Amino acid sequence: MEGMEIRVNRSPLRIVLGSVLFLAFAGGSLVITPIQSEFPAWLGYSLAGLFAVIATVQFLELFWLKTPIAILSPAGLFAPSYSDSVVPWEKVRQVEREYGEESRGVTGLRFRLDPDFERGMKRNKNLKANARLEGILVSTLTADTDDDALAAYCYAMMHPKKGQ
Repeated sequence: MEGMEIRVNRSPLRIVLGSVLFLAFAGGSLVITPIQSEFPAWLGYSLAGLFAVIATVQFLELFWLKTPIAILSPAGLFAPSYSDSVVPWEKVRQVEREYGEESRGVTGLRFRLDPDFERGMKRNKNLKANARLEGILVSTLTADTDDDALAAYCYAMMHPKKGQ
């Protein structure tokens, strides 16, 4: 695995499927609203509009696919949404699988960092300076990489065999 790099990218298929799902919700709201008399029509049409906006925003993610979610390399972890600097594997204390509240499976990997190192890291401007992030979360929900492969790679980088 030495010298190998893993790029965690967003999966175009998952993004398109999410957009289609929300468009179906929007269409369903438009069809059901005139039939359903228990709720005001404006509510149904508002939901249809909301679902259409969510579908559009998801679809626009296809144009941002060039930016990876994360890059894992022998040098460390690089998460562009978190920081412009690479986190060396020596500063990663623990890698945990993250489970969503509503999800039945793994939604990502959380990288717990050395607290002193994390405090000293320069965060990207879109993150609040005083935000307590508790490490870096690499979401695998829309990723094109299996979280088991990522976890195995991280373990190998954090625990190199003697002589390598």
